[in-house]
Amino acid sequence: MQNQNYLHDSIYATAIADALGQVTQFQGNRLNSSDPLIQTMMPGDLGTIAGTWSDDTSLTLATLAALSQPMTLATEQLEDTMQNFAAWLNNGRFTTTGVAFDVGAGTQDALTQYQVTDDLFHSGSSHERNNGNGALMRMLPVALYVIRQGQGHPFDHPELVDLVINLAQLTHRHPRSTVACLIYVSLATQLLADQPRTVATVNQAVANVAHFIHERPRLNDQLPFFTDLTTPDFANHSTETLNTSGYVVSTLITACWLLIQPLNLAQLVVAGVNLGGDSDTITSIAAGLMALQIDLASFPEQWLSQLQGRSLIDQLLAKAAASNHF
Repeated sequence: MQNQNYLHDSIYATAIADALGQVTQFQGNRLNSSDPLIQTMMPGDLGTIAGTWSDDTSLTLATLAALSQPMTLATEQLEDTMQNFAAWLNNGRFTTTGVAFDVGAGTQDALTQYQVTDDLFHSGSSHERNNGNGALMRMLPVALYVIRQGQGHPFDHPELVDLVINLAQLTHRHPRSTVACLIYVSLATQLLADQPRTVATVNQAVANVAHFIHERPRLNDQLPFFTDLTTPDFANHSTETLNTSGYVVSTLITACWLLIQPLNLAQLVVAGVNLGGDSDTITSIAAGLMALQIDLASFPEQWLSQLQGRSLIDQLLAKAAASNHF
């Protein structure tokens, strides 16, 4: 069932998972070791105080802010988004620390290029090496925007799908990253249509994207990289076999695996952050998706009370709600 407060809760779930993951990112899998599980807000390995979130939430909020602006041309939405990203990188906007940290290489390079050229369509690298998860991590407000504008059927509106593609490609222009973002939007669409969090729903999300891009060879050629999401035994992966790297395909697969496990939202967050690797990004993606259907009732009060930057999040959420774009 759709969470009636899905905008608020999905953004907060993203931020909380991101903050909890600051302790475990780049570490090993605690679920398969004798190490105690991380279940509380703690200072991050990069010197941040407990409850601090990173680029995942900052770029999500920057995108949310841009898409909350009065309806404009698509190119103006792209420009607003990229300007917000630049303000984050240069001036620490959309952060709790006043400084951008944990910046992905693909995003850094794209923003550096954009500030030289003002080119919205070619600043992100199209090289195969640029397939980190920097575009995927910020797709939540993009998905909510196009779902609302498409009245629940964004893939029936090619101009909305093109907006997703262009927003994704601001920093990551390789088609594999773009397909991952489209699958994310398709999955979010399924969840807001009250489809269950099951393997079949994930399979259908990929099938819907495949149907849309079958006449777009550059995108269609990337579908074999996502075959794991189309198999009926996808849920049977063990935590030992999951890839928790920042590679966009691995990030999406692991986030989807978390999403379909028989867990409540808090349990998903604990499991995700303790997988290690790029735990903050993987878990924030999965938690944001689950919160489209499940509210934050399972979250310990300490997670909410220690989360930094709540006033900023609330301010941006209020503007987003007033815009009626989501």
